[in-house]
Amino acid sequence: MNAFTCTGSYAIMILYGIKQTENRNMLPEPREGLAAISCSKSFCKEQYGMFMAMAAHELSDEDFEKLPSWREVKDWPGKIIAVCDYKARDGLNLVLEDGVYKSKPSPKQKWDEGYRFWWDLSNVRRLPEPIPCRGNVGMWQLSDSLAAKVEAAVRDRGVHASAQDGRAGSGYAQEGDVVSCD
Repeated sequence: MNAFTCTGSYAIMILYGIKQTENRNMLPEPREGLAAISCSKSFCKEQYGMFMAMAAHELSDEDFEKLPSWREVKDWPGKIIAVCDYKARDGLNLVLEDGVYKSKPSPKQKWDEGYRFWWDLSNVRRLPEPIPCRGNVGMWQLSDSLAAKVEAAVRDRGVHASAQDGRAGSGYAQEGDVVSCD
């Protein structure tokens, strides 16, 4: 099973349907499928306060009212909190001109951090209880044992999640691994 780590504020907005894309510098393999969402271990109460101050000005009243209290999310850092379906796309706007494909600048999109690739996120399902797991950069693989825990949590909520083939070993995060996510 694939996974990705994001800041606490982005994890919250993804989970509550406010943010439905990730803008990254790489395409995941495979380009679409199921992914676990890991909340960065560095997310803290002070960052949450700054996020809420920004959100009060930047988000619609409807979206702002969806946001949870710190008490509801304080145990999320360093844990998998949800799963989602994702589909990656290349952000280059290629246009055929005179028999040659040329890149045309795309209009600025919401959540654009200047990276080329976009991951469209859908069908986000919150886990009943966050599962401890150190994050990593980009899209990465959960170990078989950790993927099984995530799948069981999703299945227990009445939603079936099928694992993609992932093998423990080089390049895969193992339960309890210390993997930098910054």
